Amino acid sequence: MNSLKSLVANEPVRAYGYAVLVPLLALLVALGVITTGLVPLILALAGAVLAVGGVTATEVVRSQVSPVVTVDSDSTVKAAPGADPDPEV
Repeated sequence: MNSLKSLVANEPVRAYGYAVLVPLLALLVALGVITTGLVPLILALAGAVLAVGGVTATEVVRSQVSPVVTVDSDSTVKAAPGADPDPEV
């Protein structure tokens, strides 16, 4: 299972898998193997499986970002330590 998770974590692999799946589904519908009603279900399932790697990559990037502002318990917004207290917009 870890090998599948590490394989799906790569963006090119996910894109390739989806790019292969879509024409394959069209071929299976044309040959009468599956009905057109199953195509959205299969695509949604594939999207959910292939999105697992994307979530992992997003969380890695998100963990490397530091906050720019902090909110106190009285709802006042302050610049986070090390952030520019008066950023130009």
